[in-house]
Amino acid sequence: WEHMRNIDEAVQRVSFVNQVSHELKTPLTNIRMYVDLLRGNLEDDEDSMKKLKIVDHEAVRLSRLINNVLTFSNQKNLQLSPTPCDTNQIVETLVESFRPQLEKQGFKIDLDCKAGTYTLDKEMFEQILVNLISNVQKYAASGKYLYIHTFIKEGSLHLKVADKGTGISAHF
Repeated sequence: WEHMRNIDEAVQRVSFVNQVSHELKTPLTNIRMYVDLLRGNLEDDEDSMKKLKIVDHEAVRLSRLINNVLTFSNQKNLQLSPTPCDTNQIVETLVESFRPQLEKQGFKIDLDCKAGTYTLDKEMFEQILVNLISNVQKYAASGKYLYIHTFIKEGSLHLKVADKGTGISAHF
């Protein structure tokens, strides 16, 4: 009975995740629609267009994350789609979306992007980088420093994200 109860709970959790994920898609679709509408009205305002581009990029990223949640909850295999990508541009674009928050917190940001074009799954690379930057913002805010370095060595892409936070205590 205990085993059956655990299975029922797991099924309920998966169902809940699916329902929530589907519900999140509707407002996200509306956000993207209004971004497109605003884009036509703000063509002459470069600063507003830059901010609108960040909103649009984040909405697209959120949509991909929701799709990933749906994929995982349905126990499907995640399909990677490697294509040649400008890793420098990906890093710079993501950092720009975090920049207002980081600068408000007093962060100094150093980028040393030297990787250039590399074949990878752009969405997964972005997701990894967002997680790393978010961790610096949340857990290393005391150091007020973010350093991102990309390079290619022996055919492999290297991504280094560093901070000057206190780090994880030894008792963990």
